[in-house]
Amino acid sequence: MEHVATIHCTDLNSDDEALAIVRAGDSAVALALSVRDGGDLEVVLPIDACNELIAALQRAVSPEP
Repeated sequence: MEHVATIHCTDLNSDDEALAIVRAGDSAVALALSVRDGGDLEVVLPIDACNELIAALQRAVSPEP
């Protein structure tokens, strides 16, 4: 899988440093989430699930009136 992006931010619940790392392959995308003083999680999603996740995130940040 090829690295696509690393996003640095602050977790709003814990005020801790957090990372989101995205990697992509031919038929899947890996999403890793990490909190410095917490744990790490990586899921490898099929493309269809990624498209659903993208749509859900877009609705979350731009809710319809």
